[in-house]
Amino acid sequence: MCDYIVNTKSGKVRGYLREGRIEYLGIPYAKPPVGELRFKRAQEVEPWDGVFDAKEYGPEAIQNDEGVNKGSEDCLTINIQRPAKGEKLPVFVYIHGGGYTTGAANVPLYNGKHFADDGLVFVSFQYRMSVLGFYDFTTYPGCEDFESNCGLSDQIMAMHWVRDNIAAFGGDPENVTINGESAGGASVVNMLAMPAVKGIFQKAVAQSGLPNCVMTHEMARENMDLYLEGMGMTEKDIPKLKEMEPFALLKGVAYVAEHHQYRNPGMFLPGPVIDDLLPEMPIDAIRKGSAEGVKLIIGTNLQEGTMFVHPEKTGFPNSWSMVAEMMEKNGHADAIPRVIDY
Repeated sequence: MCDYIVNTKSGKVRGYLREGRIEYLGIPYAKPPVGELRFKRAQEVEPWDGVFDAKEYGPEAIQNDEGVNKGSEDCLTINIQRPAKGEKLPVFVYIHGGGYTTGAANVPLYNGKHFADDGLVFVSFQYRMSVLGFYDFTTYPGCEDFESNCGLSDQIMAMHWVRDNIAAFGGDPENVTINGESAGGASVVNMLAMPAVKGIFQKAVAQSGLPNCVMTHEMARENMDLYLEGMGMTEKDIPKLKEMEPFALLKGVAYVAEHHQYRNPGMFLPGPVIDDLLPEMPIDAIRKGSAEGVKLIIGTNLQEGTMFVHPEKTGFPNSWSMVAEMMEKNGHADAIPRVIDY
């Protein structure tokens, strides 16, 4: 690889040698989802002329992280770290977590240098989250031009990019493992069920992922109504979301995070919904054979649940009355005494 330049389907990319590894960072894998593409699913990136300088990570997706607004709508980039030598190397794709609301591929914790040092091609990518990636406005009147599962479409597009380009970076497209933690782990489970990525990976590792953390459009509507309440909007105002400054959209996200467990106990934050990209609940699809032939490691990380064990703003029911309300709404009121006894 002369000057660490490789040819991708979209154009040439220049990498950099760092501590014995070659890194290609911040490569666009889809069109920037801005302007008319806000609330639209990912579209293939337009080819570029010349050589793309893949020197540093692209920005994270729009988010509020512990009170700090950061990120950019133009966030759909992918990163490659590989050993200086070797061809047809195993490929390891990492999907970051964060409750489909926060997180990024460019945080130091997710640097893949150790995987590259061990002889793997390490891949990570940014995807849209929160209101721009996983809020479902499609059930409201007059919102037919909004699309659902935009964040899932980003993940699918990133996996298609890996399929089409990873060999150019020394990776073996027939030896791909996907891995993720928390919402990233749930994303791994979703990929076991999604037709659009079938056959792109051969192995999967799901860490602390909620395997069925998917809603119907009707369930998602409960959170969407809460979001509009937090924004001080009615359903007639939804088209305004296309024109607003992106960080202004996060006001309602904070409201949902603070109130959803009290209004809808047991219902998680907005995330993927059942639609044409994810046609049924992941566990049901897997039972029917959607993941046949894929090797899976699945489990939880020790003590991770303690992140959610505190009296307020846990995201989960935090009193017996809330547990009872959750089970009554889910049609399991008869089990409440057994749960309390346990």
